[in-house]
Amino acid sequence: ELQTKISNAMTNKEFPFVTSSVVDEIGNRIKVRVTTDNQTDLEKVHSLDSIGGAIVIEKSVGISTEDLLSIK
Repeated sequence: ELQTKISNAMTNKEFPFVTSSVVDEIGNRIKVRVTTDNQTDLEKVHSLDSIGGAIVIEKSVGISTEDLLSIK
């Protein structure tokens, strides 16, 4: 359900800074890759997670990524 919300927001261009989101079944989280480190933008993504802790955000940096915000 959360992945669908993120995908819909991406499709509706509500999150132009999100480049991808994938379900991490092993970690039971959704990994969201972004092009920004703006906390307001990141909080928009996290606001979709009503329970908290299900979203891990990584910043796209060329080929690699760096963890930006992981709320547990």
